[in-house]
Amino acid sequence: MSDVTAELHEHQARSRSDAPADWPDGLAAYWIEQAQVLNASSDDDERPGRDSLGNAGSVRSRSEVGRLSLHWPHGRVVRHFEESGLSMLRDTRGECELHRSTPQQPVADVDPFLLEDSVRVLVRGREFPGQQRAVLEAKAEALQREIGDASTSDERRADAEAMLRSMEEGLRATIEMRAITRRFRPVVHVERPCEILGNVVPISAGWRMLYRVTSLDPESGEPLPRESDDEDEGLMVFHVVAVGDAQVMLLYTGGVHGLRHVTDLDASDLHDAWFVNRERTRTEATAPWVSRAVFAELLETGASHLVVHRRRDAEPVSLRKTGEDTVRLRVGEDDVDVPVVHCESGKGDELTILADAASPLVLRLHESGAELVRTIEAVLPPIPVRDA
Repeated sequence: MSDVTAELHEHQARSRSDAPADWPDGLAAYWIEQAQVLNASSDDDERPGRDSLGNAGSVRSRSEVGRLSLHWPHGRVVRHFEESGLSMLRDTRGECELHRSTPQQPVADVDPFLLEDSVRVLVRGREFPGQQRAVLEAKAEALQREIGDASTSDERRADAEAMLRSMEEGLRATIEMRAITRRFRPVVHVERPCEILGNVVPISAGWRMLYRVTSLDPESGEPLPRESDDEDEGLMVFHVVAVGDAQVMLLYTGGVHGLRHVTDLDASDLHDAWFVNRERTRTEATAPWVSRAVFAELLETGASHLVVHRRRDAEPVSLRKTGEDTVRLRVGEDDVDVPVVHCESGKGDELTILADAASPLVLRLHESGAELVRTIEAVLPPIPVRDA
């Protein structure tokens, strides 16, 4: 974390701790301790909707609004919000609009169900030239003393109070804030739903698998150099939407975007690791797993059969066990050694399968003739979010 980012987080944390209990959570990072609350409210709404793939569900929205008044110069208020991480969107005479810009995130950390998470702030107030503000503030202090003086007549006190109200109104800034969070919630149905899939690497709804597709040089078989320094090049993310005893629903993002409902983790002999953009399917293809039946045969007899890729294999090809080993896999925050089974198909495909009878994930697949290697690099917990 950079020094600038650390300073920003410290500033926001300090603002949150100072905010009143009834101030909206979504605006707490931008609270100003000396401010006067004019009003604050929150509103929740949920209604039917569909995501960009056409999947049915609901869209839950939370809108948080706050309005403040503050005896600060306009420019000082704006600087406070910029130090809090907001960026200038519009600057006109006496009125500025700031917003929280969406940071560039690694593809693994992008929440595919978050439709909107925005903050906008409107600052209104005057910026006085030179020493004019100091002169006006001195005049306001003089009026306050006059109002508090017992010798001041009632008529003069009323005039002074009216002058002070008008003067203070001109010296104050008003701030309007709005935070909006909108999240899609898919309608999900899997048969015999369960909490956890697997024993060696337990996976639950919300967890993510980082799936890298790497191109190989046809002659040397070595990975080709990346076209850029982008760490996300060739990376897909499988978001586990729902888990059943023998079914899994995956939403995948990255270079391609789609939904795959795996229907038969128990007995299917179809793997099919080609994920198509805009795919939205219910299928017996088990990728990124092999079925439990295929894995059990490999352990018991050392051989099985599998359609590695539907377009290439008209019929299941032979699959034989070639060894056992351990490999390093990132699970959550840790790199752990997990047991695996190495296999080779009758067409020269190489597979490394997690040795977990309940969840035999294909951690590595080198498909013969495709010049591609597909690797599960990490299994990560759900993305932390501020729910709508």
